[in-house]
Amino acid sequence: MKRSAWIALAIALATTFWLLSGQLGRGEREPAAPPTVETAAASARPVRVRRIEAAPVVREVLVHGNTAPARTATLRAETAGRVVAVEVPRGSVVEAGQVLIRLDEADRPARLREAEALVAQREIEYRGAQSLERKGLNAETQMAASRALLESARAQREAIRTDLGRTRIRAPFRGILEERTVEVGDALGVNDPAATVVELDPLIITGQVSEREVGLLETGSPGRARLIDGTEFEGRLRYIAATADPATRTFTVELEAGNPGHRALAGTTAELRIPVRTEKAHRLSSALLALDDDGRLGVKTVDDGGVVHFHPVDIVRSDAESLWVAGLPDPARIITVGQGFVRDGDRVEAVAE
Repeated sequence: MKRSAWIALAIALATTFWLLSGQLGRGEREPAAPPTVETAAASARPVRVRRIEAAPVVREVLVHGNTAPARTATLRAETAGRVVAVEVPRGSVVEAGQVLIRLDEADRPARLREAEALVAQREIEYRGAQSLERKGLNAETQMAASRALLESARAQREAIRTDLGRTRIRAPFRGILEERTVEVGDALGVNDPAATVVELDPLIITGQVSEREVGLLETGSPGRARLIDGTEFEGRLRYIAATADPATRTFTVELEAGNPGHRALAGTTAELRIPVRTEKAHRLSSALLALDDDGRLGVKTVDDGGVVHFHPVDIVRSDAESLWVAGLPDPARIITVGQGFVRDGDRVEAVAE
């Protein structure tokens, strides 16, 4: 056999031996253990709870509204004439009956004197007719005619006197001259607007209440208002609308409050609180309120068995820091931390604060 053949045979045998030695060297390993599946029972989610008890609190109807004048009067000319004087500048406090604007009297004083003279003449004629009637020298018809002439003269005198008085445009009540639409030299016709007077003492705080709340209110009930600048007023309900606004289905209410010195002005934002009755309620933070799947406002609690319950609540009263709500069991263990991660019916681990 040639040398090259022997070399090839030696290489083949060496390769076969190496392959076999690798397979035999491994030996048989133990079969891998099947993976173990641990099925640990799901642990209850921990939540923090606080025990609270109900206490008596005055239920309030909260109304957001604004201030308004108690009365507003638009003064109009009751006779024609030219403006000869404006007595009061805009924004001034005016008293009832105070002259605000004067019109030219024209010939009214002269006509009044003429009417007074005619009345004096008719009175003399009437007294003469009475004297003749007592003597039987005057017919009954003549007596009636004399009386009629006297009454006509008196009526004419009063008409002229009234027209003369109308040349003075006066404030109808104590208030503020809010607007004056005329100046000296302007000509006014009958019923032309001349000025506006508003009454700010008392002050009116007006707002809208819902259909659910309007039945709790009564005219004359006390209430308090707080303006946007912190000013507070005490007053009483003077008006509750008998019909709802067709667009909003709300009812207008008005609180009347004293406003000495006109310290509050009309048109400012106000918050009105009207107490209606005393009932038991729980006090808590507004951050603890939640909504259920139906959109109802409520609070989540935990019972003694560790089960979560959602309770719809009704807000009885509120302030800047807290809410008082009705609808919770008494006492109640409310969830203060973790309420956003649990639902009604979940089992939890309650940890007291």
